[in-house]
Amino acid sequence: MRRGGGPGDLFGDHANVFHGSGYSIVPPAGWDRTKNADVQSGGFLPTQWHLDGSRDVYLRVDQTPGYAGSPKTAAAHGVRRDTESPVYSQNKYGPVKLPAGKAWRWEFTLGGEEKVDVFLTACKTGYAVLATLQK
Repeated sequence: MRRGGGPGDLFGDHANVFHGSGYSIVPPAGWDRTKNADVQSGGFLPTQWHLDGSRDVYLRVDQTPGYAGSPKTAAAHGVRRDTESPVYSQNKYGPVKLPAGKAWRWEFTLGGEEKVDVFLTACKTGYAVLATLQK
């Protein structure tokens, strides 16, 4: 699978750093921002980018201010929701260590799309970073 804006491109263009409220991220080169975190949706603030010309390939950061739970608890909420779908299969699920601290990584397939969702908490805020993977 290819990830990012070009072959082997995982980190994007460092001149294209996006500064959200409480985090910074370098979206892959050639990706367009399609959602801004200025409108709350379902209790969180989503910011999303998609691969130019392919809205099915995206990276989304969901920010939940005031979240007091663990990354594992946040991940479990998503798993409960998606396991009810007959087109769901879980690939990997477990703890990971990131530079920002302890996190929870969930890899799954839903409706034929491969996805990775990473959950972490910092400064009384929950973060979920969801990416679809291009084949």
